[in-house]
Amino acid sequence: MIYVRVKICGFEVKKCKYMDSKKLPLWLVIKNADKMVKEPIYTMFKAGDDLRQDMLTLQLMKIMENMALLKFQVAGLFGNCICTCIFLSFGLKQTWIFG
Repeated sequence: MIYVRVKICGFEVKKCKYMDSKKLPLWLVIKNADKMVKEPIYTMFKAGDDLRQDMLTLQLMKIMENMALLKFQVAGLFGNCICTCIFLSFGLKQTWIFG
């Protein structure tokens, strides 16, 4: 589920773009309304594509990351990402990038 407890106050238009793949997904960079949080919210909107395969890929990456944490005490290999199918043909991916 996309994290819905975040208040936004607009887009960082200069950082928004479309990705160079077949369905041209939109890479949206959204300003966080919380003054204590300076990092923007990174979201990808895909239309005309079934996101169930993306969801499965992210689940497998999470399993691999948990295995690496247990065996090698290594965390954060793949970052944080949530993928949600809104309907069969479009959905959202939300990514947190920590720097």
